[in-house]
Amino acid sequence: MVSNDYYDDIYPAVARVLYEDGKLEEADSLALQVTNKRRELLGLDHPDTLWAMSHLAVTHQILGRYTEAEKLHIQVVDKQQKLLGPDHPDTLWSMAHLAISHRNIGQYPEAEALEIEVMNKRKELLGLDHPDTLWAMANLAVTYQNLGRYPEAETLQMQVMNKREKLLGPDHPETLRAMAHLAVTHLNLGRYAEAEALEIQVMDKQKKLLGPGHPDTLKSMSNLATICVHLNRLAEAQILLVFVIEKRMDILGPSHRYTQDSIKALHHLRILALKSNGSTNDIKPVKSTVSGHMHRLLQAFKKIPTLRNCIKICR
Repeated sequence: MVSNDYYDDIYPAVARVLYEDGKLEEADSLALQVTNKRRELLGLDHPDTLWAMSHLAVTHQILGRYTEAEKLHIQVVDKQQKLLGPDHPDTLWSMAHLAISHRNIGQYPEAEALEIEVMNKRKELLGLDHPDTLWAMANLAVTYQNLGRYPEAETLQMQVMNKREKLLGPDHPETLRAMAHLAVTHLNLGRYAEAEALEIQVMDKQKKLLGPGHPDTLKSMSNLATICVHLNRLAEAQILLVFVIEKRMDILGPSHRYTQDSIKALHHLRILALKSNGSTNDIKPVKSTVSGHMHRLLQAFKKIPTLRNCIKICR
């Protein structure tokens, strides 16, 4: 009967629905309720309490509360290693997310070391084709990207993408995520045509399967905007960024790192556009809000025939 009291059966499903609907604060609140209830009923050292704490840390992470997430992950990993052992699936899961927390605050060497440890243990315990092993490889590849080690990232990402296509299918969200990561590496290596083709393929599928406002779809739109900038297609990039900012404002709020990154990218894009027209005197800071001129800008671009395909991408 205890399981009903601390939401053991319904918590994962409800939290996932809230996340998919973009209700991140509600998901975080639910994770906190479950964690507190399990601490009260089961104690701090119970595996189910630690599992709830780990999920709470992940929701903090998604909301951009990276320091809080890291602190909680460290606490969980320490306890799980002592109580469950270093090779337990829960321990490895928490270690993987601790590595992501390290990466989010710029601690790349720490992230790399932890990700290599998790990846090697999962290869040994689960095999190369297990989803958790592939996820560990994908995480390490992202850290390699952050470190500028693009060939190493590409090698891992190709392996992950090919494995996921065979095991999960070409339209599975995890397969699409692997393709999106590979597209970013192509971009970083200066292979813009390859990056664009792959990113558009990913984004089109994500729009149909996940919806235009899903975090993965918005990430792909943002990446495509960056590719458009490198290809000097500034108008298309601006349309994509405006859409991404609007959605991220609604889902994540104005202060989230992803929202702020999109706003900064739009400001940088505006500077590039003005410089190309010789109008540098008109450069002003972009405010951290989605103002009316952005909506008018989007409507104006709809009238340009050459950008209709881009409008379809956004809408």
